[in-house]
Amino acid sequence: MKGMVWLVGVGVAAALLLPAGAQAQRRSDDWYRDVRPYLGGSGEEAARRVRLWEEFTRLRSEVKRVDRRGDISLKDADHFYDRLDHVADFLKNDKNLSEKEYNRRRGELDNVARDLERASRSRPAARDSRR
Repeated sequence: MKGMVWLVGVGVAAALLLPAGAQAQRRSDDWYRDVRPYLGGSGEEAARRVRLWEEFTRLRSEVKRVDRRGDISLKDADHFYDRLDHVADFLKNDKNLSEKEYNRRRGELDNVARDLERASRSRPAARDSRR
């Protein structure tokens, strides 16, 4: 009887952990399935919104990586996060993403990427002095 109770307990625990395991096995680019209901819109507008979100998340991840490595100053990291948050706020709060607004926000993201590249290349001495 104890063996049966133990077996049922293990089965229940495995059943509870199964969804977490399935979530961990999902690829990182499956995020669109999770956020799609929040993106709204259809057709070309939705496609523009998704492209901006993808670039935003890629750049945010890159800023975090560069910041953790110490390749940019804390002040620069805050500045990059503020600029990225400006684009994210627009995407979260705006109901209509026209082609003109898409080009404007895409330009902002391109500028962040360019400035991040420049800032991370300009601090090799700080990186080398910590070793």
